[in-house]
Amino acid sequence: MCAYRYGDMVPHTIAGKIVGGLCSLSGVLVIALPVPVIVSNFSRIYHQSQRSDKRKAQQVNLPLFKNLGSWAWLASSRVIRP
Repeated sequence: MCAYRYGDMVPHTIAGKIVGGLCSLSGVLVIALPVPVIVSNFSRIYHQSQRSDKRKAQQVNLPLFKNLGSWAWLASSRVIRP
């Protein structure tokens, strides 16, 4: 179903069509240009958070096996964690 000529306003002159085209392109660019910056910042912060969580988990597990010797250290490093 086409809604043309039911209240739509369209430019009829060449200058109006050029201005309309420039407005539509600039609107797309205004939305599209910041997206990669936002995504890269989110990705960087997410990976930093994952590394920090991993370090904290490793630091929590270290004192448990600190005084048990090298064999306990080897056994603790082979534990499969989800």
